[in-house]
Amino acid sequence: MTDTAEATSTSGDVSTSGAGTDEASTGMLSASSGAGSTGEPGCKAAKDCPAPGECLTATCEAGLCGQAPAPMGMACGLGQCDGLGQCVECLIDADCASQVCQAGVCAPAGCGDGKKNGGESDVDCGGPCGGCDVGEGCGAPADCLSGVCTGGKCAAPGPACAQGPADVATGQRCPLFMACTQSVECGDFLGCQQWFCNNTKTCELNAKVDCWTDKGGGCNAEVVFTQHTLPPVAKRFVPPDNVNFRELASLAFTVKNNTGSDLYLDKLPLQLELMGGGSKFDVSSVKIFDNSGGTEHGPGDLLVCLTADPFSFPANGVMGPCGGSAFSKVLKGQSNQFIVNVAFAKDKTFIAGRSYRLVMAGTAGVEFKVGFNGPVFGGSMCGVPNGGFVGAWVTAQKP
Repeated sequence: MTDTAEATSTSGDVSTSGAGTDEASTGMLSASSGAGSTGEPGCKAAKDCPAPGECLTATCEAGLCGQAPAPMGMACGLGQCDGLGQCVECLIDADCASQVCQAGVCAPAGCGDGKKNGGESDVDCGGPCGGCDVGEGCGAPADCLSGVCTGGKCAAPGPACAQGPADVATGQRCPLFMACTQSVECGDFLGCQQWFCNNTKTCELNAKVDCWTDKGGGCNAEVVFTQHTLPPVAKRFVPPDNVNFRELASLAFTVKNNTGSDLYLDKLPLQLELMGGGSKFDVSSVKIFDNSGGTEHGPGDLLVCLTADPFSFPANGVMGPCGGSAFSKVLKGQSNQFIVNVAFAKDKTFIAGRSYRLVMAGTAGVEFKVGFNGPVFGGSMCGVPNGGFVGAWVTAQKP
């Protein structure tokens, strides 16, 4: 009995010992299994776990170390984390110089990627790509299919004259009074010349005063004339074409009054020279202006007088009378500048290439009034050289 009891007791001890061993073994296995996911033992917080690598963050859950994707946009070796645990070069198009992000990689700029990139002046055109259409952006004429870039936008091709060589003196390619949008010079400042869009939306040329040079003068008399040879400058213009008239400056001169009285320019004999089959009857009027300065003919200039049909009877080349105008005045001891324009009415006939210019042959026949509408001045005048004061050619031309 004793041996049996001892055996039973021993057997029970073994059984109890075995159960304890199994439980301890099971607990250790569980811990070993948790550590096995990262190769580390149990944790209390994520900081207890090693960093798992780029674009991943350590985690600790239920005492076990793990890992999770880093937030999207976090910096990494290639560029940014994608939020899925991968390091990529880009997430959106704006991350790339080419503005094209494809599957996390910046693609090179191309002419069909729907983006303005790679030196293009607009989306997929200009620069290294094909020409842009009218209205699309441009930096140079070569960016445009039309070959015309105006104000940063491709414009419709202009007339043939827009593609021609420019005049050396004026930079002019197309004739004056063309529509501003069709004139390649409009808005430019070229040397002494100002190209501007007038109130009728046609392009005009106005030459700066500080570019004028003098001819004549240099003599002693009560009235001394000096011509300004530049401007006016020779210029081409579009014939009236149903507008009221075309008007252009041809002659400019200064009068110096050395007397003790105010003088009023009253009559000015002029000749009209012609080229290219032009006729004196083509000129509908000549206008004399008191020049305000700044440019050869500007908004501040004041009309002194107008002579209609000046080169036919009864005018026969004598401009005036002008002495009844306050703007014809030359103050005593001072000087005044005058501009003489030729005008062409819409009912005149034009042939391309017809040219006209005014010439003031000398002082003979020039008249001043002493005081407003006073007696004719009878003193001495000089300053017009042999050959006279010669004006600028104005030439009718179709675009």
